[in-house]
Amino acid sequence: MKYQLGDIIISGSKKSVFNPMGWIGWGIRLFTTSPGESLSRATHIAMVLDGADKLYGCKVIEAVAKGVRIQNYGKPYKCIVYRPTDLTKTEGDCIYRESLWLRGTRYGYIRILAHALDWITTGGKLNRYRFRRRMKGGKLAGRECSNVIAYLWSKCRGLDFGVPAYAASPDDIDDYCLEKERKYRIIRRWSRYKGKKED
Repeated sequence: MKYQLGDIIISGSKKSVFNPMGWIGWGIRLFTTSPGESLSRATHIAMVLDGADKLYGCKVIEAVAKGVRIQNYGKPYKCIVYRPTDLTKTEGDCIYRESLWLRGTRYGYIRILAHALDWITTGGKLNRYRFRRRMKGGKLAGRECSNVIAYLWSKCRGLDFGVPAYAASPDDIDDYCLEKERKYRIIRRWSRYKGKKED
């Protein structure tokens, strides 16, 4: 089995004047980029719950416009996949159990707004959490994609991605996994995703 429970899928979207999601993705990239850093490539994140030989057949947990869903993996523009090298069976069981509990939670639009406000009011200094600090609660604020994964990591592994779970973005998680290469092995490099035609 090529992909397995706990694999982290980080994806990007293609900007297009005809595709609203492309503009939203570009906004996410902008508001998660710190001063002096190149524009983030990451706009979305999901985690494998039930693996398969191809990404197309994987069951994942992710937050989409309709809320937190457990579903077959969709069709991003480009993606990269990281595998934690030290995930235990107990942690994996916890991730699966907590994912079932999170399913159906509404999407955290207010979290996206809080992240953008932090970026605007601090001049892009994303290590200051003026607004995101108020978003610690899950049910009331809803959950966006990176918060789902960061919550699962914190709850089941007692770990974070270099920032508090309530403040994590796809870019934070992407940067952290790249930096901690001994703990997060790249099993699919950043490239175009071909859906059913994926090797």
